[in-house]
Amino acid sequence: MKNGQGRPSGRPNPRGRSAYDRITDIGAARTPPLYFPPMTLSIRSTIAALALVISATILTAFRSAPPPIPMRVVKSPTCGCCQKWIDYMKGQGFAVTVENRETFTDLKRSSGVTQDLESCHTAFVGNVVIEGHVPADLVKKLLADKTAGVKGLSAPGMPMGSPGMEGPMKQRYTVYSFDAKGNAKPYAER
Repeated sequence: MKNGQGRPSGRPNPRGRSAYDRITDIGAARTPPLYFPPMTLSIRSTIAALALVISATILTAFRSAPPPIPMRVVKSPTCGCCQKWIDYMKGQGFAVTVENRETFTDLKRSSGVTQDLESCHTAFVGNVVIEGHVPADLVKKLLADKTAGVKGLSAPGMPMGSPGMEGPMKQRYTVYSFDAKGNAKPYAER
């Protein structure tokens, strides 16, 4: 039995010793058990609303991610920098498929890539041609702008510091836009 203050009254418990008695025997301070008041409707409502907001935020984040942009890359099977550029493009939201070929100069020429615009790999995003180590933001810009008469973009050669060509040196380079006949003009400086 308990006296009016929540402590044992000193009379024996017919069912044996209580847990409270056992604790106090080993020297623990005599403190009343913790009391948690029942949650009110407003606290429950707040917790439910918070859970709903968090769930909606997570679902929106997954839904708002744009779908990957399909890209086909034709490259030499032994080119390491091409693979680095492919990995970079995958990280930038492109779904890349790779076609390894020993030679593909004819493919470049038929796609408007002249010898002056040539690099080590050729990529296709829909009807757009991407020649070489072109940065992903420029590819996305061209796709969004849908500039009339532009067949593609090229980063001629293999400029140090371009995506896939990272290293201790970084050189300035020009990315060119070109038409189906290979007529080129500067598109961006990097």
